[in-house]
Amino acid sequence: MTAAAEVLDVHRPARSSLLCGKADLSGEMALRNEKASDSKMDTLMPTQSTYDIARTGKLLETRLTVMSHVIKG
Repeated sequence: MTAAAEVLDVHRPARSSLLCGKADLSGEMALRNEKASDSKMDTLMPTQSTYDIARTGKLLETRLTVMSHVIKG
């Protein structure tokens, strides 16, 4: 983890948070990954976007379910 963080020129906690799913992939981090590996920014960013859309959909679905129970009483 430390070596990867050094190659990407980021602090180890930032890299760890990204890999553990505690932080979203930013455009800057995607570009850093592209420069340090075979990963392509134009592949990484749509993957993050797809994940964000799915997560938002699940969150909205949960909120709507709770609201419908509250309204029905």
